[in-house]
Amino acid sequence: MLLRPQALGGTAGYVMVAGVSMQPTLEPGTLVVVVRQASYDVGDVVAYRIAEGDVAAGSNVIHRIVGEGPAGYLTEGDNTSWQDPWHPSRSDVIGKVAFTIPGAVPMLMFLRSPLFLASLAAGFGVYVVLGLTAPRPSRATPSRDVPSPATVVRSDLGA
Repeated sequence: MLLRPQALGGTAGYVMVAGVSMQPTLEPGTLVVVVRQASYDVGDVVAYRIAEGDVAAGSNVIHRIVGEGPAGYLTEGDNTSWQDPWHPSRSDVIGKVAFTIPGAVPMLMFLRSPLFLASLAAGFGVYVVLGLTAPRPSRATPSRDVPSPATVVRSDLGA
């Protein structure tokens, strides 16, 4: 429940780091799990969506809060010397960094690739076809070579 995505009513968000603006804190290829908070403080690393009306609207940014202004939070990358031109409001913030998984993005991108998905679908198709056409093992029947106890004939009863 803690890691339930925001799209499903949870508090967690998932952000893939693509640039170098947060190095060395966050390396490219890192998967970052962020959690929505009631408030955010200076020094928090947060992910936010760029608000509507901007050329980059809808994009996600993950930077550190360096201050607050009348229009919203002031943010900056750890590897930059300038503040972001966007000033996200609390409602624009996806969440604060909870934990990171370095190097996870390449694996996630592979798992989402058409080649992997096609291979998975083909493997499933082969399994279904072979599973439906393969002969089913029959129930074990007693061997005809070994008589059952009821049919044993005693020959020492004398005549």
